[in-house]
Amino acid sequence: MYIDADKSVAYNLDISYGREQIQRMMSMNTKKLDRLLERFVEEGVPGCALAVSYRGETVYTGYSGMARLEDGKQFDENTIFQIYSNTKNITATAVMKLYEEGLLLLNDPVEKYLPFFQDVKVRVAEDKKMKKTAEEMKNYIKSSIPSAAHVCIAVKDMDASIQFYTEILGFEVRSIVPCMGNKLAFLTHKNLEIELVYFSNPEPDATGRCYDTLAGLGRIWHFCMYAEREAMPTMIEYFKELGVPVTEGLRENPSVHEGSRCFFIFGPDGEQIEFMY
Repeated sequence: MYIDADKSVAYNLDISYGREQIQRMMSMNTKKLDRLLERFVEEGVPGCALAVSYRGETVYTGYSGMARLEDGKQFDENTIFQIYSNTKNITATAVMKLYEEGLLLLNDPVEKYLPFFQDVKVRVAEDKKMKKTAEEMKNYIKSSIPSAAHVCIAVKDMDASIQFYTEILGFEVRSIVPCMGNKLAFLTHKNLEIELVYFSNPEPDATGRCYDTLAGLGRIWHFCMYAEREAMPTMIEYFKELGVPVTEGLRENPSVHEGSRCFFIFGPDGEQIEFMY
């Protein structure tokens, strides 16, 4: 759906039907399609256009309503539209063709080819709603955190554990990734996700705590909950004010997805609770 500056709308459908379907379409009464466009206008759209093409051949065109309200200009084949996000299809195709020809790499920074992007900065509007009082933050945590993200279990043998959860309990492996010298596996079963972690790194983990390789095996290492990105800095300050042990700042969490950030708090018995976006 395209919307121009005058809020007129065009539906441009490129339908890759088979030959038999196209022949039936061409032989049918096109008044039904004309009526479809008229109904859009009757329901409040200033104007609209419909085109059906097959292998480069236009098999139907129709117009209804006005392209400009101020002077009553009607829709026709010369009406110009802004195509908005349809440019993404064109850009992606062009980029992949250049990639196939070895002229660029997909992980190259954009400014390598478009220098004016080098100093571009994203301005984030201050979200006043996230500046909450202690009572508001308490209520936010109780009511607004949508769901648990996953439960993390420390394991001694990653392959044996994956085999157990997949073959015995019916889990499916979503991903297996390295993280800080350790090995993580994310498994899903319907709406449940678990994270298996094999600690091969004797150094302190991301929470700043050293892992006892014997005492914790087979036990829940931590559980994780989702939180809103904008709220997390305020949440950290809130927990600190309450005297709850908190890891410093937000750390990158690429083992989950690119751009993810998280922090940990610790319960009365040292249990770890992760908050993540």
